[in-house]
Amino acid sequence: MKNNSIVILFLIFTSCAPALHQNISFETLMASRSFAAKSLENNADSINCNLNSEIKKDQFIVKNNLWGKSRLKGARASLCSFYSDKAVGWKWNLPENARGVIGYPAVQWGQGPWETTQSLHGFPVRLDSLTVLNVQFAAEQYIKHKKYNLAFDLWLSSAYFSHPKTITTEIMVWEDFYDFRSFGKKIQEIKTPFGDYEFWSGYIKNEEFGQDWQYFAFIRKEKRNAGTVDLNYFLQFLIQKKLIDATQYLTSVELGNEIGNSSGFTRLHNLELHIEKSTNTLNK
Repeated sequence: MKNNSIVILFLIFTSCAPALHQNISFETLMASRSFAAKSLENNADSINCNLNSEIKKDQFIVKNNLWGKSRLKGARASLCSFYSDKAVGWKWNLPENARGVIGYPAVQWGQGPWETTQSLHGFPVRLDSLTVLNVQFAAEQYIKHKKYNLAFDLWLSSAYFSHPKTITTEIMVWEDFYDFRSFGKKIQEIKTPFGDYEFWSGYIKNEEFGQDWQYFAFIRKEKRNAGTVDLNYFLQFLIQKKLIDATQYLTSVELGNEIGNSSGFTRLHNLELHIEKSTNTLNK
C-alpha cells in the first residue's frame, strides 16, 4: 500500500492563554494585546474587512465569515481578518445582546462543501482512503464578554464535487469555549490519547440559512488553546459506530472561532496540518 502524504506548515513557536475581560471597553482590551498581536493587525500583508469573503493563500484560506449577521436586526457589527507571513487572525466587535452564533472566522484547508470544483490542500478525500489527519495549533486570544469557542469544523459530502444538496454531516471539535452550549444532546464521554471529550449529536434544519444536515460535536473537557488534535480519531469513532459512511468525502477542515455576543481578537501562530491517504481506494 502506498501513501500520499501532505504536510502544510505555518509555524511560530509561542503560545498564550486566552484573556477574557468582562468589564473593560473594547478599545482598552485591544490596547492590552501583545506586541505580536498588535503587529499582525498593523503590519498584515493582507487585510479583509468585507464580510463573508476570503483571503486565499497557497497553504490555506482565511474566511471572514459572519454568516449570521441577519440575526442582529441591523445592529452594528464588524469583522476583519489579517494575514502575514508569520501569523493569521481576526478581530470582531458584536453587540452584547446578540443571540446565537453570528459568525465563524476561520482558517480553512480545502475548498469547502458549498461549491467544490477542484482539489485543494489534499481535499476532498474519501474517508476510507484517509489514514492520517491531524492538526497542531496554538492561539492567542483576547475576548470581551460572552459567547465564543475555538473549534475545528469538518464537512462531509456524498459527492466528490460537493454542493449544498450533497452535504450530509458537520463535525466540530471544540478545544476552548466560554458561555457556550453545543447544539444537540450529550450522548457520552470518550477518552482519546490527546484528552477527554463529550460527544454530542443533533440534526440541524434551518431553511433561513439553508441548513439541513447531521451534526456531531466533540467538546474537550479540559479546555486548551494549543496542542495537537487527531481529527481522524473522531472520524474513525463515528465510522465504527456506523454514524457516518466511510464512502463519503471529507471536503475540508476549518479552525476558527464561533462567535456570538462577544468581541475580541484571535491570532493563530502555530498551524501544521498533516494529511495522508492511501492510493488503493479510488477518490471518485
